[in-house]
Amino acid sequence: CWMYMDLAAQKQLNIHDPLLANFPNVLENLDDNLIWAYFTQEAHNQIRCEFRSSVCNVQVLAKKWGGGGHIPASGAQIENADQIPNIIEDAIMIVQAYLDTLE
Repeated sequence: CWMYMDLAAQKQLNIHDPLLANFPNVLENLDDNLIWAYFTQEAHNQIRCEFRSSVCNVQVLAKKWGGGGHIPASGAQIENADQIPNIIEDAIMIVQAYLDTLE
């Protein structure tokens, strides 16, 4: 599960500080997600990526994209929203690898 809050949406919602638009844990309770990601545009060419999971190692995902953090909660910064689909693909591969360990 993922969400992207760009500057236009923040303006429309009258959010003047991008940190106030960043709520990664709000996605935790949607369906049975193993990884959830929240992308918040903070400025032109600056998007904060927040990765969370209750069972998967999202630190690996963050490190791949130049960030870091902890196994269940990590983050990174990217420059372009066009990178988001690639990050989501990487997250899906991490989920699949986790599911493979359960078989």
